[in-house]
Amino acid sequence: MSQNICQTICQNIYQSIRQIIYQNRLCARARNLPPFLPYILSLVLPFALPLVLLTVLLYIPSLAYAYSFDPAPLKARATRLLDSGELLECVDVWNMVRTYSPRPEDRAEALVRMGDVYSLFLDQPDEALAAYGAAMKVHPALPVLENGYFNAGMILYEQGRVDEARETFRTYLLRYPHASRRETALFMLDRMASESGFTQGTERGSTPQFSGKEPVVRVAVARASDLVFRSSSTVNVQIREQASNARQGGLVLPAGENRCYVRGSSLVLGGRTMGKSVTLTIPAGQRMAFDASPAVYGGTFLLLAEGDQVVAVNHLRMEEYLQGVVPAEMPASFSSAALQAQAVAARSYALYLTMRSAGKAYDVAADTGFQVYGGMDAGTAKTRAAVSSTRGRVLQFDGRVVLSYFHAHSGGMLEDDRQVWTADMPYYRVQHDEISNRTRDMRWRFSLTGEEIAARLREYGFSIAGVTSVRIGQRTASGRIGTVVVETDRRSVPPSESPLPKSSLDGASSGRIVEMKGNAFRLMLGAERMRSTLCDLEWQGSSLAISGAGYGHGVGMSQWGAQGMALGGASCEQILEHYYPDTRLVRAY
Repeated sequence: MSQNICQTICQNIYQSIRQIIYQNRLCARARNLPPFLPYILSLVLPFALPLVLLTVLLYIPSLAYAYSFDPAPLKARATRLLDSGELLECVDVWNMVRTYSPRPEDRAEALVRMGDVYSLFLDQPDEALAAYGAAMKVHPALPVLENGYFNAGMILYEQGRVDEARETFRTYLLRYPHASRRETALFMLDRMASESGFTQGTERGSTPQFSGKEPVVRVAVARASDLVFRSSSTVNVQIREQASNARQGGLVLPAGENRCYVRGSSLVLGGRTMGKSVTLTIPAGQRMAFDASPAVYGGTFLLLAEGDQVVAVNHLRMEEYLQGVVPAEMPASFSSAALQAQAVAARSYALYLTMRSAGKAYDVAADTGFQVYGGMDAGTAKTRAAVSSTRGRVLQFDGRVVLSYFHAHSGGMLEDDRQVWTADMPYYRVQHDEISNRTRDMRWRFSLTGEEIAARLREYGFSIAGVTSVRIGQRTASGRIGTVVVETDRRSVPPSESPLPKSSLDGASSGRIVEMKGNAFRLMLGAERMRSTLCDLEWQGSSLAISGAGYGHGVGMSQWGAQGMALGGASCEQILEHYYPDTRLVRAY
């Protein structure tokens, strides 16, 4: 580059800068910029320009490198998991977002969401504070942290850490002066200032005391953009205004097939535009079915507009609900003690979620995301007896209802839930369960190509072209796959530095490596194919062969193990004691 060319370029740059500054009045002395500045630039530019170009060339790949992971698919998945009550799975997916995303905003949001689940649903305030604190370090002024500061202040107050709570509420008000819960924060500061002595309140998110009454369960039984339902009799429709719950009117639909869909933000039913929700009631003893599902339901239904879809929520008593759950989750041919244990586990799980879903439109759904509900006519006399003989009985740990997970077959070993997900419930542990294998041999094998794995990774937000190998990173104490290492032929995302303890990491990816937890890899491939993580991986050229034993995550009760124990003479109580150690069987109502 000649001196004249450099001088011309610098002169143009100089004039452009001077004109921009002057026109925007950013500097009153813009006209007095020294005229010899272009000559100085022309001397420096021949040496500086190559360095600038080199820096740009080096930086461009890093831009692609940094943004080769899109967190949107996993964020959407985490939201769906929370809506469906899969709480431990939800925390785990948010932890994946935190681990893989290079953007501080995404990592901070993921930590806040994890903290919310810990505090509001899992009764783990210390873990919530750790997650909120980590988010504050990553990005202290992010809008999503408004919720984190407020929740952290409440937890600290309830733990008796008044000075820390006071400072947290002050920071909340300073950073978010127009926050939605500003008045509550001011009230809390006034309350702490006026209290002469501190009395610890009820722990936030703790299980409410039993009322002694059988609870009503709200079950989402159908969801569709054009919901078709069939009834054996006329249907009474009641329209209510959501804010005041005041009755606005109604109509009567004829027996047979009717349709409901969303137009704008309102439901359209029977040719009439309704509000965001309507209540359907059918006479006692009559049944209603939705879409092509063979399941039939009775009682009261709430139709809700959620986005462009209609959600049908069935309101029914807990024991009625369980009559349709037990035969859908465990074969009706199983022994009575096994069916009774299943009824207690299903009741505990449903009650745990019901007691924490006051702000949601429904407590549980009728699919495998929660536990399958087969409707009013499911089951046999044997399954109905299992429910009625355990009426109101649930599992407790430390005075709280247990989040009682179960699975089909352990493969001979039970797993600690922290190895499967990220959160940790204290009543799950690694232990032998050979009774499952003696009851039924459940070994399996399948294979898939590297391109199939790459396609699944792309669905999870990883920008990769293909997979070159897959191997086991580490195994857990139960022998299951703890982490899976996937090598790709295009750079993935760099590992994000986590403020949380290393033990809480979901995995890390660096260079051409994507590493994730074994169960996350299993769910990504499909739980019906990779049935458990108690397995071996073998990379064969361009495909992966997977062979293992068992079916499910391995946490909590093995249903085939329960059947084996029952056949050996074990009672319902003995089965529950084996699979949920240190818990107590109590009567909730």
